[in-house]
Amino acid sequence: MTPEITLLSKEDVRSVLTMRGIVEATRAAILDHHRKRTQMVKRRYIFLDKGRIGCMAAYIESMGSAGVKIVNTFH
Repeated sequence: MTPEITLLSKEDVRSVLTMRGIVEATRAAILDHHRKRTQMVKRRYIFLDKGRIGCMAAYIESMGSAGVKIVNTFH
């Protein structure tokens, strides 16, 4: 079975989220983390000459969801 990867644009995200939904999902995730029902790895960085790339991954059991956030900073 080939894993499915979905990439979302800023517009994709804005079209389906509401502030109330964001607050409720964040609250549920924080409660699950407090109850030890999440898996999160420490942020990892690759350091480059002119910046860095960071990667953060997590799994939330009650939502059956995993995700990765990739952040870059350049100067």
